[in-house]
Amino acid sequence: MTMGERITVLRAQQGLSQAALARRAQIGQSTLHAYESGARSAPGMSVERALRIAHALGVSLEYLVTGKSRVRRAAVPAGGAP
Repeated sequence: MTMGERITVLRAQQGLSQAALARRAQIGQSTLHAYESGARSAPGMSVERALRIAHALGVSLEYLVTGKSRVRRAAVPAGGAP
């Protein structure tokens, strides 16, 4: 599974729209869509952006990137800082 696929699955499991996750992660919705769809390569993602997405989804950066060591914590509430 790719990082984009993991983002999509985690987002769906939490009942979040792309717009809601983008707001939580403080990134553009079109950027999030590009990662999820594979139009933009995950290896090209900045560490800061990856951390924002991981934090917003309540998972470790390691899990988001590799799919291993899924450490869940509370996701950031809407409007919360990463």
